Amino acid sequence: MAPEAVVGYTSSYTDTFPEQNGETNFNRELGMPYAVTADGLAVQYGNEWYLCAPME
Repeated sequence: MAPEAVVGYTSSYTDTFPEQNGETNFNRELGMPYAVTADGLAVQYGNEWYLCAPME
């Protein structure tokens, strides 16, 4: 993913469904970049991007 696609970084952790920008339930590590894609939200963890798609 291109660096300019990053729209923010995780800043807080929740045990429930994230409802605010910067909130994650993916990993307790904060500062992970995230980007909005056509298919959902992508979060970078380590050297990989993970797509979080809405449930249909």
